Amino acid sequence: MKTLRRLMLSPQELERLCGFEVGELWVGSLWGGAYRSGAWQPEQWPKMLALEGLVLGMMFVLAVPVGLMALRFTGQAGQGSGSALAFGVGVAIATVFLSVLRRGAMARKRRQLRSLLPILDEVDRFHDTLQAFELLQELASLAPPQGRTPRDVVQERALSADRLDLEALEEAFVLTRDSLVTGLMAESLLRQHQPFLSRSDELLAHLEQNLITLHSLDLGHQAAEQAVLLRETLQISSSVRQTLQSQLP
Repeated sequence: MKTLRRLMLSPQELERLCGFEVGELWVGSLWGGAYRSGAWQPEQWPKMLALEGLVLGMMFVLAVPVGLMALRFTGQAGQGSGSALAFGVGVAIATVFLSVLRRGAMARKRRQLRSLLPILDEVDRFHDTLQAFELLQELASLAPPQGRTPRDVVQERALSADRLDLEALEEAFVLTRDSLVTGLMAESLLRQHQPFLSRSDELLAHLEQNLITLHSLDLGHQAAEQAVLLRETLQISSSVRQTLQSQLP
């Protein structure tokens, strides 16, 4: 299990491969980054509302000097309700202006990262698959209930081991991780150097070889639990390859 845990891509490794900070909800900075596709799912609403509230508060702080300048230029300082109105209008205008700038920057960044975001979703899917496999292994190792002999347990676990070829699954996980890393590298190169082709062809050929190997693993091991996990890894690698191919001229 520790070996499989090490297959997960850490935030630091993702940042190194992508060139951006990768969070659960966004990629890049809060001011000019892009929200991930699952950021506005219902289960993420509390986090998103808190995040947007924090950004709005920061904008308000940055807008306060504009409100003070509005008081100065309108000559309303120290005039009661008039000064409060001038200050409020100045702060509101500055906050709306900053918000529009931020939304525009985020829209441009999302267009720039249109091929990266789907690959990051596949990274999350890969991590979920590893955790599902770990859960299956933990369930298989539970203590036997009363009324069953140790011999029964040994026989059942032997049958389970026959159905679930751990070596094949681990190989599939390693290949899938390699496909994800290769996909992230290729996407970064395509984004930074759009005219280049030779290196991208090499990386896509590497992905193709991984897919061929995963196909052979899937066809050779048809036990129910294993087939589900193997096909999950195959779909992840296929999705990465299709995303990259769509970006090539």
